[in-house]
Amino acid sequence: AKAEKLLRRPVSVYGTVIRGDERGRRLGTPTANIDPHQEVIPPPGVYAVVTDIDGRLYEGVLNVGYRPTFYGRSSKKREEPLMEVHLMGFGGGEIYGRQVEIFFIKRIRGEKYFRSSAELAARIKKDMIAAGAIFSSGKRQIHRICRYRGGKRA
Repeated sequence: AKAEKLLRRPVSVYGTVIRGDERGRRLGTPTANIDPHQEVIPPPGVYAVVTDIDGRLYEGVLNVGYRPTFYGRSSKKREEPLMEVHLMGFGGGEIYGRQVEIFFIKRIRGEKYFRSSAELAARIKKDMIAAGAIFSSGKRQIHRICRYRGGKRA
């Protein structure tokens, strides 16, 4: 909220959708992996976001982080954080290679290690419910993004 006030625009990150290892899809929550365009990345965590794809706005849940559930605390720990977004209401379709802009609405929680994929999948569902509550109570934020970008809501 403070950064948005200082910037006088919604806080966002531009990036390109790239192929990932499809773990989200296997967990029942497909994600678009984002390669940011030399952007300052927010701290690791889970965020309620709105993603602009070709002028259409999609509500979603974004994870920024190191995937500790899969990479753990071992020598295979990632050096750079990853960004991956689940687009709620997205009808599917090929978006690899597309440029997107992700608008940060609210941080839901910090990054966390889960003991199993099933435990992580259950938490992702809770994060989606939390994001849905944020969106239903904060429609004015989405309207501001629509005005800022001239986009249409999906």
